Amino acid sequence: MLLQLGRVPTLVISSAEMAREVTKTHDVVFAGRPRPIAVDIFLNGHNDFAFSSYGDYWRRARKLCVIELLSQIRVQSFQPVRREETRCEGRGAGKLGFGEVAKKVSLEFAEFSVGDWFPWLRWVDTATGLIGRMKGTFRAMDEYFDEVIKEHEAKAATTVGGDGEKREDFVDILLRLQREGGHDLDLSWGNIKAILVDMMIGGTDTTSTTIEWIMTQLARHPSKLQKAQEEIRRVVGQKLVIEHEDLAKMHYLKLVIKETLRLHPPIVFLLPRETLDNVEVAGFGIAVRTRVLVNTWAIQRDPTVWENPDEFIPERFENSPVDWKGRDFQYIPFGAGRRGCPGLSFGTVTLEFVTANLLYWLDWELPKGLRCENLDMKEVYGLTTHKDKPLFLVPIPHSF
Repeated sequence: MLLQLGRVPTLVISSAEMAREVTKTHDVVFAGRPRPIAVDIFLNGHNDFAFSSYGDYWRRARKLCVIELLSQIRVQSFQPVRREETRCEGRGAGKLGFGEVAKKVSLEFAEFSVGDWFPWLRWVDTATGLIGRMKGTFRAMDEYFDEVIKEHEAKAATTVGGDGEKREDFVDILLRLQREGGHDLDLSWGNIKAILVDMMIGGTDTTSTTIEWIMTQLARHPSKLQKAQEEIRRVVGQKLVIEHEDLAKMHYLKLVIKETLRLHPPIVFLLPRETLDNVEVAGFGIAVRTRVLVNTWAIQRDPTVWENPDEFIPERFENSPVDWKGRDFQYIPFGAGRRGCPGLSFGTVTLEFVTANLLYWLDWELPKGLRCENLDMKEVYGLTTHKDKPLFLVPIPHSF
């Protein structure tokens, strides 16, 4: 569907066939990024990799992040410090918690900006207070990152366990690369903070939001909750720690996560693309600098592709070749093509690890008087898609 939104021609993609055209057949032409006001404020003017313009800087930034931060080896090495990182909650950011700041950034990123669609009316965003709110959130976020960076500089790296081996998190790695040099990316303080924003939104807010949706769907389907818990407890036994190797054996848990990501993709519209040249797609001419929005929510609930598309059925993925790696265009919660999410492995392992721990150690009940069929399922659309009302469940320590 081609729309004219203000001065911006906008193409909305809502089918797997057209998603293939945009993210595979004509991937390079559709690899651009628009430059909304929120990016200028929150991301130091595109100096991250998720929102940066397609070109040399983007290639170098993405390469560094994939190799140094998001590789499979790194994903496994972060396992001992996953719990350590929650110590950041409640510090800095104007004394707001990390999760609260991430949510504010996500929501304000997606707020309607008059200036993004009518450039000569940018003053309206100042008059309505949007620019002021964004700058206030940016200052809180910047304060948070300053505090975290100072702490990491002081300790250089975190030592975990008794073996004396130093464990690095994202901040440690970026600071070490800045000190060592020898790479082809300028790691100025602004660039480091911009990359950390990518990690905060892409690797934290999306993950916490998805976990809430996982627990919501399981609370609505007690038999599936029981099935997932029985598998996890059978695999882990009575160990005190869930190991990385245990996750590979939790097959039903993986189905639950896949189905949740189908029904509740973290980003309803993938990060917007922009055409770098004129292109013809399916017989239609698309002009250069057309903004492109890929509607994953609609694609992953398409009744011509999915049977009972609005129902939570993890078993639909059992023995199914459909995966989330960007090759099956009817299911692209992490995007596809050059602009696909490079943190896929990091995100899925985190989802599996956190959810497995929640289901292993605790049994879960709804608050008294609330029935599973009455759980609120309304969504709030920001950069990520949160529940309108937070999920409240009663945790009960499991007796082994």
